[in-house]
Amino acid sequence: MFPSTVFLTIMGVPVEDLEQFMAWEDKILHQTGVGGEANAARLEDMTHVMGYFSGLIRQRRENRDPDAVAAADVADVSGPRTERTGSA
Repeated sequence: MFPSTVFLTIMGVPVEDLEQFMAWEDKILHQTGVGGEANAARLEDMTHVMGYFSGLIRQRRENRDPDAVAAADVADVSGPRTERTGSA
């Protein structure tokens, strides 16, 4: 759990959400079985994680908290920042 706690802290995610992240991680990385049903379960939890971070990014854009999510949002990595289309 320690690496996950560090990750959440760096990203500015409430540590209170650790249990939820651990559940998603377990289902994504340690899902038993192969094939469509197991892959669908993994995809469902990956979708939850992406949705969580989309909401977090949206919140950081509005509040500009000094954390890694806000810094990454304004970073100029390989040219000017472009607006993402979709849910974020």
